[in-house]
Amino acid sequence: MDRETKRPRRKAIKGTCRFCDKNLTPTPLTKHLATCEKRLSLNKKSTEDHQAASSASSSTTEDGLSRMLHLLVNDQYRPMFFLHLEVREDTTLGKLDDYLHEIWMDCGGCGHLSQFGDFGSRTTPKSTTVGDAFRNKGDELIYLYDMGS
Repeated sequence: MDRETKRPRRKAIKGTCRFCDKNLTPTPLTKHLATCEKRLSLNKKSTEDHQAASSASSSTTEDGLSRMLHLLVNDQYRPMFFLHLEVREDTTLGKLDDYLHEIWMDCGGCGHLSQFGDFGSRTTPKSTTVGDAFRNKGDELIYLYDMGS
């Protein structure tokens, strides 16, 4: 019981690292992903495979690889729903939208309307790349789903 409000305390919401199956609450999970040995090992192998199979593109690091961005996606109204995603910076918001429809909204190809933006003054086109939408650490973008469809 919370002494001040006399209400039962909420049970801590946990997520699972899909690399090592460790269960953690959101903030420790974010920190864990930076040091998870299995994740780092898989990313190293993926990087080596990518180097062997592709040539440099315009959205690359000095070594010719596309930069990966770590995105934390959470539900504004239900904090028990959250995802940590690693996304290539040259991925469009449209592809991210398709992915979210498929794995989170459970309705791939359903036709529900959705959009990205700050909704104070603008929406962000789905042709925008993730790298352009999230230029700085801590940048946020609102994802509005099922808006009247």
